[in-house]
Amino acid sequence: MRVLLTGASGFLGRPALGALTSRGHEVLALSRQPAPNGLSERVRWHASDLNAPDSYRSAVSDFAPQAALHLAWEGIPDFGLPMCLRNLQTGVLLGEILFRAGCRHLAVSGSCWEYGKVSGRIAEGCRPMTPGIFAASKTSQRMLLESLATAAGATLAWGRVFYPYGPGQKASSLAPTLCRAVISGERPALKTPAVVNDFLYVDDTAEALVLLAETPVSGIFNIGSGVGTPVGALADMLLRLGGRPAEFGPACRADGEAAGFFADVSALEAIGWRPRTRLEVGLRRTLEAFRRESPC
Repeated sequence: MRVLLTGASGFLGRPALGALTSRGHEVLALSRQPAPNGLSERVRWHASDLNAPDSYRSAVSDFAPQAALHLAWEGIPDFGLPMCLRNLQTGVLLGEILFRAGCRHLAVSGSCWEYGKVSGRIAEGCRPMTPGIFAASKTSQRMLLESLATAAGATLAWGRVFYPYGPGQKASSLAPTLCRAVISGERPALKTPAVVNDFLYVDDTAEALVLLAETPVSGIFNIGSGVGTPVGALADMLLRLGGRPAEFGPACRADGEAAGFFADVSALEAIGWRPRTRLEVGLRRTLEAFRRESPC
């Protein structure tokens, strides 16, 4: 199948590109970054800027994608209104160009932040509670793309990504911050160790998004492990993997599920997806990757 991919040089985009090519798809990758070395012959890398539709419009028309996977979101961790509006507009314009080029299925990476201030196990039908600007802009993009898809007779799958982690993640994210503390011998600085998040290894997250791009389904799909883990427990696991004693202990696990939220992934499981990487295995891979990159 011919699949267009945005964000191919990003944290989720790199493993998604690998998953698409390993499954035999032809890929048109739109990116402002130069093409990486060792690119598969199945990939056409097109230098472009999503903020300038004329930089990629002809390439999309010539490629005639059957499906697309939109992962790009510029500016993170800038979640202010101007940047969110910029991403909202570029995503909607991309969808319009795709559907005019004959694309009949679009999968997009959303965010668990769209649910706002909720707790416990969260299903896709959960009513959002006071979402912020970033979440509202994601939701607005979804609704506009749904309207465009319906008008074009196409389908739209929206993957609400929970908390991916793994090698190559932004340095300011939780797992890289914890890995640096473990490697340097410092105590991880956690303000709320009892708060629960849903952590999923980056490769599993990318494979879920690729499955949504391959499958002509419509609707919202949670992408997570389906298990809530207190951030203190995550830190303790990394400490043990680094040969150090736990710092946070059982206290961070008491009534943990009430202090955060995690994904109900039954909708994604219904179309054939299962996470393949246990948390301990994924954290070990992540810590080893940071050790290799550490100047020490």
